[in-house]
Amino acid sequence: MALSRRHYNSSISREAPGITAMALSRCHCNGSISREALGITAMALSRRHCNGSISREAPEVTAIAQSRRHCDGFISQEALGITAMASTRHHCNGSISREAPGVTAMALSRRHCNGSTSREAPGVTAIALSRRHCNSSNSREAPGVTAIALSRRHCNGSMQASLQQL
Repeated sequence: MALSRRHYNSSISREAPGITAMALSRCHCNGSISREALGITAMALSRRHCNGSISREAPEVTAIAQSRRHCDGFISQEALGITAMASTRHHCNGSISREAPGVTAMALSRRHCNGSTSREAPGVTAIALSRRHCNSSNSREAPGVTAIALSRRHCNGSMQASLQQL
């Protein structure tokens, strides 16, 4: 995915094979995923100062309901066949609910941008996520992990995805 931002500016590299290409632009945490990339899973993303939800106005949208408050922690799902997820966060501490149908269940806990994905949810796509004030990388200690190397510098960085399995 190509991710560009203004005020939290970053980009997701395309080094991962089989990535579902997406171009994401944001302006102060309010934007939409463009369709300039081939094979895009079309999504319309609206945010209002780190609090919003992906609308369903785009055809074939992978519906995601997401709310954010303080520190724009965002979940980027570039794997093929990803299903709907509902995500809520409060001060970078929250969990992905399972209210969305067909959700790839994940339990995500964070403590001021430093945490790890728990493995308490069944069928979880295991991801171990550590952050240090918005600067982090996903460890590969979890079995079956969709390995994603995520680096940020105070909410400004680039996501380098190297998918181990799709």
